[in-house]
Amino acid sequence: MISVKNKSTISDKQQAFVNIYCSNGHNAFKAYKAAYPDSSERASQSNSTRLMENDKIRDAIFKIEAKIVEKQEYDLKQAMFEINNLISGLTKQADAGNISAKSLLLQAIKEKNDITGLHKQIFIDKTPQQRELDESQKALADEFIAFKQRQRLKGA
Repeated sequence: MISVKNKSTISDKQQAFVNIYCSNGHNAFKAYKAAYPDSSERASQSNSTRLMENDKIRDAIFKIEAKIVEKQEYDLKQAMFEINNLISGLTKQADAGNISAKSLLLQAIKEKNDITGLHKQIFIDKTPQQRELDESQKALADEFIAFKQRQRLKGA
């Protein structure tokens, strides 16, 4: 967990609240209960709300989340760098006739598209008729899966 603390602004318990809040899916009540375990339910409810209104607490949360975003951006850039290198190498192998490299190249490109969200863009750019066809194909696939599941149940 990333922790950023300015000792002169918030207490250790408040910092614990901030750290827990940022790591538990932004549940202030649960963060307060964890940071202040002797607090009653009622006090935890009102005090967690009060802490969230505190500018110093909000600033501490913002600093942690900024660090998290920075790390995620670095991780994404690193992943893209590695995938681009992989795609480059696989392209050279596929061009040289390596059949297994072609399959791996397609998988790497799909992974890159998943990371960048390009696979979603394809759906957005489709015409209404194409989207309708996609929906009917999805419905048929769903029916087929349900059919196969019923067959497995009968056989079990």
